[in-house]
Amino acid sequence: MVFSTLTAASLFWIAANSDPLRVCEPGKLPADERLNRPRNLDDYHPFTVPKDLASWSKRREALKRQVLVSQGLWPLPERTPLRPVVHRKIDRGEYTIEAVLLNTRPGHYLAGSLYRPKNATGKSPAVLCPHGHWANGRFGDAGEKAAADLVKGGGESHLVNARYHLQALPATLAKFGCVAFAYDMIGVADSKMLNHPVSTLHLFNGGFEDAESILRLHSFMGLQTWNSIRALDFISSLPDVDPARIGITGGSGGGTQSFMLCAVDDRPLVSFPTVMVSTAMQGGCVCENAPLLRVGTGNIELAALHAPKPLGMTGADDWTKEIDTKGLPELRTLYDMLGAKDHVAAWNMPQYKHNYNQVSRELFYAWADKFFRGGGGPTKEPPMTASTVAEMTAFDAEHPRPKDYLTLPQLKTLMNKQNEEWLATTRPTDAKSLDRWLGVALPALKAIIVDEPPTAAEIIVEDKGSATIGEYRVEKFLLARRQAPIVNPKESIPTVAFLPRTPKGRVAVWSDADGKSALLDAKFEPIPSVKKLLDDGIIVVAPDVYLTGEFHRPGQLSAPPTVDKRYAGYFHGYNRSVLANRAHDLMTAATFARERYKASSVSMIGLGPAGVWTLLAKGVLGSNVDCVAADMGPWRFKDVTHPDDPRLIPGARKYGDLARLTLLCAPGPMLLGGAKPDERALIENAYKWLEHPGDFNAVDTLGCDEAVAWILK
Repeated sequence: MVFSTLTAASLFWIAANSDPLRVCEPGKLPADERLNRPRNLDDYHPFTVPKDLASWSKRREALKRQVLVSQGLWPLPERTPLRPVVHRKIDRGEYTIEAVLLNTRPGHYLAGSLYRPKNATGKSPAVLCPHGHWANGRFGDAGEKAAADLVKGGGESHLVNARYHLQALPATLAKFGCVAFAYDMIGVADSKMLNHPVSTLHLFNGGFEDAESILRLHSFMGLQTWNSIRALDFISSLPDVDPARIGITGGSGGGTQSFMLCAVDDRPLVSFPTVMVSTAMQGGCVCENAPLLRVGTGNIELAALHAPKPLGMTGADDWTKEIDTKGLPELRTLYDMLGAKDHVAAWNMPQYKHNYNQVSRELFYAWADKFFRGGGGPTKEPPMTASTVAEMTAFDAEHPRPKDYLTLPQLKTLMNKQNEEWLATTRPTDAKSLDRWLGVALPALKAIIVDEPPTAAEIIVEDKGSATIGEYRVEKFLLARRQAPIVNPKESIPTVAFLPRTPKGRVAVWSDADGKSALLDAKFEPIPSVKKLLDDGIIVVAPDVYLTGEFHRPGQLSAPPTVDKRYAGYFHGYNRSVLANRAHDLMTAATFARERYKASSVSMIGLGPAGVWTLLAKGVLGSNVDCVAADMGPWRFKDVTHPDDPRLIPGARKYGDLARLTLLCAPGPMLLGGAKPDERALIENAYKWLEHPGDFNAVDTLGCDEAVAWILK
């Protein structure tokens, strides 16, 4: 039977399966888990302990930077005056309670209740008490029936404490001689100028779920983490507090805030997150998720950033019920390696549902006392006197809500403006300011790509044979990274290397949006530009980076992963973005090429859409790549307006869009296409300040002939 016509899909299938550069079996996609369902907050998130102290030190530094970037806190914002308002002292005999309002950043405030022991001598230990998603936070009242059930179940001894457990914790701490500060989550108690999205099923319009917020790394979680830092600033400044003996504890979402503060700030001594740290569910609320935060990591490792300082945890009949066997053993291994094996503990109590009950609170009292005072202090929680909302609120007739307390739309506008002002003040104008900017931008780029320059030992190479194309031999490989599974799902990067007749020790890594097949013409011969490189003795390595080339399904392109429509942070908080994956794969290919062929120099060529991820990869690889020819293309990250746009990279606008990130390619030789006049001037000046003016060249449009001619120079 003869067909007179063929569909486009059929033609695609024929071309794809007769392609002499094909590495995988015809009709099959690479065995790459990134093509599967994206990771999410409910997946398994194990912690792989590094093999030695040096490896942990390196990992800890990179992860702490990633956390700071994810929270929009790299570099840390200016600590503007807190202007604390402390008033309405309530005398409870053994302790006092005061209402507090802090101006944590322009237009944004944090309210709380400050508990102080009355008869303490000298400076006292202090504890920060963030709450979780219990209704109304520190104003919360569980009600008589719920309190009675808790007492009946054995988790509580006193009805009043069970009913007002978020008051019982700081009140008892004050009775035991500690200063305690119980403060609000966003949208709770006194902080209702911003609504709190109480679960993944209850979002509202106008939050930080828009593309611009993700591109600038603005989030509810980032705001709350900054509030915790400023709460720590406040309590550390009190004259009756010993800043060397400060702890933090909270349950559920308050547990998230507890380990997050200790992940970004080294000042707390004791961390005690309850019913939150696990390898299972990572926190369902928008306020517990931010783009980049858990890409390649999870709550166990985030809590481990506090090591070797004391870390205590509890588990219950919830997602933390396996803490004994999944998480705690790895943390013990790490703490033992750090010489502090008695500084980590977890108590699993599956007889209780999700809670921060009296049993758990008394474990914290003993844990904190052990490291604050050496142990032996009181731990049995007595009944307390509950305070009313009117007694605790930070606002009254004499202390009204500040006029500059901004609503969410107003705050978002101000935050975007502040980001632009920061970019203007950090725009390099000379060699010194350029050096400062590069010191900020390089760690940021590593975090938004979620990658480090790989070593040759990290590259896994599967030899897939060779082919002869025209007069050239082509070697075929599948590449991957040797990293912990959570960092990199199993990946498989089809890659070919065109070998010249007489190699001269140079390699060019060529990336194209159509993959390696773009290097062949319709007759399956190398295109003229590739032939020029080969005839000059240059090996040409071409990978099919993520969702290009062999990642195409027969007859159609592989679709980009689905981004959660409720909040893109639920995707970008656990997975690399499309462009970050492509830069990651290109970094793998470049490192492989240098090692495999013992190259004296490695060049990178990125044409069309591939220019963007080529520039990002070169920015991270730095001097590991000798020169680059890349096209910036017509669009910039500011043109990305939808959270599910596959071009979106969290943080790209915060750090100045593509031009400012491209500065990281300096001072290596560069041919840049598509730069706008102001972008070209900025990069050209950078090369001058670095005393390499002749190494930067720019053209309006960059094709393969221009790129190859420049490489051959």
